[in-house]
Amino acid sequence: MTANSLCPELNTATVADLRAHAVLLAGLLFSALASGAAQTPAVPVHTYSISGLQAVRHDLPVPTLGQNVRIEVILPPGYSAKAKRRYASLYINDGQDAEAVALKQVLQGLYGENSIAPVIVVAVSAPADRMASYGFSDRGKRQSLPAQSRFGPVGADAHAYSEWLAAGLVPFIDGQYRTMAKPEARTILGWSLGAANAFSVGWNYPDTFSRVGGFSPSFWLSTVSGDASRRLAPQLIAGKPMPGRFAVYLAAGSAEETDDRDGDGVIDVLDDAQDVIDALNAKARQSKQSHDFRLTRMDGGQHNQASWKLLLPGFLQWAYPVVPP
Repeated sequence: MTANSLCPELNTATVADLRAHAVLLAGLLFSALASGAAQTPAVPVHTYSISGLQAVRHDLPVPTLGQNVRIEVILPPGYSAKAKRRYASLYINDGQDAEAVALKQVLQGLYGENSIAPVIVVAVSAPADRMASYGFSDRGKRQSLPAQSRFGPVGADAHAYSEWLAAGLVPFIDGQYRTMAKPEARTILGWSLGAANAFSVGWNYPDTFSRVGGFSPSFWLSTVSGDASRRLAPQLIAGKPMPGRFAVYLAAGSAEETDDRDGDGVIDVLDDAQDVIDALNAKARQSKQSHDFRLTRMDGGQHNQASWKLLLPGFLQWAYPVVPP
């Protein structure tokens, strides 16, 4: 993999001035502040609209990482806090890339074509140390599963980030917005390292998420740098039973890299993703359960936001199909 494959350029979000202090919802982990982390308000920073879509930005504390993280909540057309209707939700890692992947414009186009059901989208900007926060973890052991790479360790803080997202951010969103607060109505998506973490979160927290999306997933992450037999994603799958509800949509491009460690003519990112799909199908057969696991190959697709933008419509139509009345 190249350095660009590991850490594609991020659109850095700036922290706006916060308004009046507000009390966080009872029971959120935000109150369990880590040593030296100051509590900050969870009130909206900025609210705006784009062609029928409402968007609200928040800066939320992640005490275990000792920092705030910017989130942007994109509400579907016709959303009203006073209405009775509730919506499915989508959480996206690397939410600072929302503009680069034209997230709002893609949503607007699909809504205009009546191609997807309405969804509340939560774009979560990457923490300051993206390489430490995005990766694999073991929820049962409450620990990160760091990968070793020529770029240094990856995922050293993955458990802290994943636990905050599943047990802190999700309850906050459910308390503030009209979501359907159940796992079968929640999906998590990511790309590159964010896709590896999205898969780890979905697999570890099936009581929170039932669907996972991953574009150009960094499934090459291994406990031993360069040793494909020690890759973490297959180990994670082997480590626990198949969740009762679990669906996965992976996508990768044919021009993301030139690495082909087994010389089979297929680049590693596609081989690694296929290995994950195969491991999931084998696990599903053992449990005699029916699941939806798929891998989309994008001809000419590269490891960048321009390709991920083109992958968004297919994923969104898979995750949020329009159901006839």
